[in-house]
Amino acid sequence: VAGEPITWADVHFEYTLVLTGFEEDANFVNDARHQFEEDLLTAMIERKVLYAMVKRDTSFSGDDAMRFKTCIADFQRIATSLAEHDQNADGRRRLRARLCERSLIDQYLKERIYPAAIVSQADIAADTKRRAVEKVATESPEEMRARLLMQKQKEEYQKWLDLALHAIKITAPREARAGEYF
Repeated sequence: VAGEPITWADVHFEYTLVLTGFEEDANFVNDARHQFEEDLLTAMIERKVLYAMVKRDTSFSGDDAMRFKTCIADFQRIATSLAEHDQNADGRRRLRARLCERSLIDQYLKERIYPAAIVSQADIAADTKRRAVEKVATESPEEMRARLLMQKQKEEYQKWLDLALHAIKITAPREARAGEYF
């Protein structure tokens, strides 16, 4: 993905990382492991694609060391407390990459993508009318604005994800979902 390979060892690492602290029972392993690994692989591809897009945006200063301050602190905190699988060099490298990629993507979303999500009075009026027709329970103006803002942010995120996938010539095999970053 964007010049970076994703191996089954990477997927296994993510799988193990996510399940740290959970006891695996035989039913989960037999029934859901394949789907779970596929979902992890999808999330990893999404993260790598978005990370590549962030790095390509020369106006974002993605190489600024200050942007990595939080993820490095998180890495140091987490790495000391995780199980044995994370103590080898590959596990530590994967953990640091995962944390820093997510951190940079989150910063980009907050600074560049989500500010484009604006809830207008027309959006509020249309939603109020729709809710009246559907006889949906009323909500406070603050709740409505928050819900509409989340919808707008999700739409902006989806546009960005589609652009990122197109930019590196990947088409989503299924309807893209909110994924790891929303």
